[in-house]
Amino acid sequence: MPRAFNERERNLIKERIRKAAASLMIRNGVRHTTIDAIVKSAMIPKGTFYLFYATKEELLFEVLENEHEKMEKSILEQISKVNPSTINPDSATELIYSFYKMVDEHPLLATISREDVTLISQRLPEERISKHLEEDRNMSAKLMRFLPLKDGITVETVSSSLHAIYFTMLHLKETADDKSEELLKFIIRGIMIQILR
Repeated sequence: MPRAFNERERNLIKERIRKAAASLMIRNGVRHTTIDAIVKSAMIPKGTFYLFYATKEELLFEVLENEHEKMEKSILEQISKVNPSTINPDSATELIYSFYKMVDEHPLLATISREDVTLISQRLPEERISKHLEEDRNMSAKLMRFLPLKDGITVETVSSSLHAIYFTMLHLKETADDKSEELLKFIIRGIMIQILR
C-alpha cells in the first residue's frame, strides 16, 4: 500500500510529473509520450503516477490547460491596454492574429495537432471537457469587454469563433501552405467584420 503524501509532497510530485510530461511532449509529441517515459523522467514509481492521474490523457490535458491559462492571462493583459475606440476589423484582425501566433510559437502548444486534440478529448471524462468549454466561454466573456461588439453578439458566438480560428490554424499548420498566414488573417478578418461595430 502506497504511503500517504502530505500537501507539500503532493504538490512537488505533481509538479515533477507535469514538467516531465511537458518536456516529453515537446521532444516526442503527444502520441509518443508514454506513462513509462513520464514516470522515468519524473523519477517516481508507476503506482505513484496513478495516485494523481487516472490516464495519460488527463495529465497531458492538465499540462496543456495550464499553459493555455498562462497565455489567456497574457492576452487579457495585452488587450486591456488597447484603446477600444481604435479597434476596427483591421486592427482587431492583427491583434487576434498576434494571439494565435503566440500559440503557434509556444514551445509546447506548437507541438499539438488536430489529431492530438481529438485523441486527448476522446479519452477524457465528459465533465472535464464541459468544464474546459465553460472556462473558454468565461475567457470569451472577459475578452468581449474590450471589444466594440455589434448588438446581439453572444459569448457563444465569440467563443465558437475563437475555436474555429484555432482549429483552422491547426489545419493550416498541418498543410504547411505558404499562404497560411494570409488565409488565417482573411478568416479572422471575416469574423471580425461580422462581430464588431
